[in-house]
Amino acid sequence: MAGGCVLLVVAAAACGGGDEETPSSTAGPSPVATVAPLPTIDPNVPLVEYSSPEIGYSVSYPEGWKADAAQGSTFATFNWSLEGGRPVAQLTVLCNRGENQTAESLLAQDTAILAQYGGAMPEESTTVEVGGVSGKQVTYTVNVSGFTIEQVAAYAVKGDCGWRIGLASYSPGSLQSYLPLFERILASFRAD
Repeated sequence: MAGGCVLLVVAAAACGGGDEETPSSTAGPSPVATVAPLPTIDPNVPLVEYSSPEIGYSVSYPEGWKADAAQGSTFATFNWSLEGGRPVAQLTVLCNRGENQTAESLLAQDTAILAQYGGAMPEESTTVEVGGVSGKQVTYTVNVSGFTIEQVAAYAVKGDCGWRIGLASYSPGSLQSYLPLFERILASFRAD
């Protein structure tokens, strides 16, 4: 399970601070940090199906997002970036192979990893369905090197995989806009 969180933290670190300074053209007050406007999040955007026969799952991701999935890999990422490469959001699907896993133990693993980066999971989780089985879902925020990441993640066990499906938003305050889209993505998930 560590791979998913490390992937999230590495992506955040690679993104930098996200703020851009607007230069001042006249003398006076110092420049003010601004964030470039983000495109509107359409919760009804068409979804594209991705299948991994090697791992045995399929999931649908938003049209226009870039799939980064290595054949045979235990995880796949789907990224939404602006022109110039500025990341907006990332969907991650991770299969953590092992025995005696539960949604709670997967959540506890992420909680421990997140604590190493100064983040914290909420005390309570929500029960959700993930690929036809009962799972847990949490939302949380982590700050990595001054860069804020808002995340929703669902955990479930089916077969020999402990599944973690997460959507990270790289623009503070925007996660709520992604939640209806995440529900659709989660509903599309199928595992053998």
